[in-house]
Amino acid sequence: QVKANGELVDGVAAYLDFDPAKLGVNSVTPATNWNGKTAIVLPGTSLDNVTGQINFSAGILGDTATGNFTIATINFIAKAASASTNISFHFAPPPSRNTDITSLGNSALNTATGASVTVTGAGGVSVSINAPSNVTAGSNFTASVDISGITNFDATNYDVSFNTAILRLDDATDGNI
Repeated sequence: QVKANGELVDGVAAYLDFDPAKLGVNSVTPATNWNGKTAIVLPGTSLDNVTGQINFSAGILGDTATGNFTIATINFIAKAASASTNISFHFAPPPSRNTDITSLGNSALNTATGASVTVTGAGGVSVSINAPSNVTAGSNFTASVDISGITNFDATNYDVSFNTAILRLDDATDGNI
């Protein structure tokens, strides 16, 4: 989000860095309406989930915007648990990846605030066998294989082993995914 504080904004270059082992980017959706002014995304805008970089540039041709407005919405996915991981703006001498805001073509950036993200519950995939802890000799019981901690799951193969001198498998059925 840009907080123009009275500046006449005509361009934004936002270069973000993140740890690709901990975060990934699903999408970057540019906002093309900056307080009623039409913004266009400029060439060179890209994202790289391998290096952990987002390069975003947009501007208004022949006009300016003021006030507070969103320049883009970024959808991240948490990949690994982390006490803290940063999403930070990158600054380097032009023409490199230099975050900036322009007002009538001149640099007008005062501050840029990144984010620190804590990722919890990213323990990975868990596979467990859910069965009664005690059964009576000669009785039947059901055991299930439970898989959790995964999305977009559509198939798996696994082996279950047991002591055939103690247990007998009577039936196996397909599960639900």
